[in-house]
Amino acid sequence: MQESVECFAELTFDQNKLAQINPLVGGVIKSVEVDLGARVKKGALLARITSAAIGEAQSAYLQALAADDLGEKAVERQRKLREERISSEKDLQEAEATHQAATAALQQARQQLLVLGFDPPRIRALTEQNTEPGVLDIRAPFAGEIIERTAVQGAMVEMGKPLFTLADTTVLWAMVNIPEIQIGRVQVGQKVELTFESLPDKVFTGTLTWLSSGVDERTRLARGRVELANAERLLKAQMFARARILTTSFAHAVLVPESALQNVAGTVVVFVKSGEDLYEARSVRIGARHGGQVQIVAGLWPADEVVVSGAFALKSQFLISRLGAGCVD
Repeated sequence: MQESVECFAELTFDQNKLAQINPLVGGVIKSVEVDLGARVKKGALLARITSAAIGEAQSAYLQALAADDLGEKAVERQRKLREERISSEKDLQEAEATHQAATAALQQARQQLLVLGFDPPRIRALTEQNTEPGVLDIRAPFAGEIIERTAVQGAMVEMGKPLFTLADTTVLWAMVNIPEIQIGRVQVGQKVELTFESLPDKVFTGTLTWLSSGVDERTRLARGRVELANAERLLKAQMFARARILTTSFAHAVLVPESALQNVAGTVVVFVKSGEDLYEARSVRIGARHGGQVQIVAGLWPADEVVVSGAFALKSQFLISRLGAGCVD
């Protein structure tokens, strides 16, 4: 048996695995390679955009690459001439300075391509002329599912305007709302069980990974976050759940069904069989409750036989015969 704090929760996407994918330049969507709901791998092609800015950046890189190569050859030539005492030290220094400037320009042009979304393999493909000029590939930054799509073939796009929203749905967050009176029993790292009306036969287990530092001044609730595995993708964002935060665990506990408990003059009792057709009304102290079971903290031993059906009838006879005063401890 485990004591717990029960509250309500709402599922959301893992904000650390959620991305809005947008181009860093304006242009025209040449093709859209995925649809809404598609599950993609990291690096998968999502769309292609044609843009004059992309073409200019590619051209600037190729020109800088050629200038850097030419500058390197000029330095080598001047070094040989200097060794043969044909040219002066000044000529060599000027060639080295020119090469350094060309190298800096190449690095700047390469950095511009990286900023625009080109990765090193695509930059290498550009130098080998294995890529279409003026075209930018939009790719998935991680594996996940396309949950929003605004990209349409032939449409004009603006810099920074989202084309897709990508989410890793194998892990979701359950945002729990904890009553202020229960906050002292809750801490990060505790296990949490969640149940859903649409999945009545399943119990999902997660871990409390964050607890808010404040309480909502209107609702008097504190927020908490539970990371929940969703490998089977049975759970969806915005689903509501009942959450049970497990606060205290009892490795050995005496449990009885709730039907065994009766209230006699403000005292909780159970009827324990003490002989043939003879029952004792015994007061007990109860602990945690869950799933129709109640923990008995004191008053019962595991070997005791307890009435679990018809206890109310026994209580009625007990009160009529006025035996309660002598039997209730």
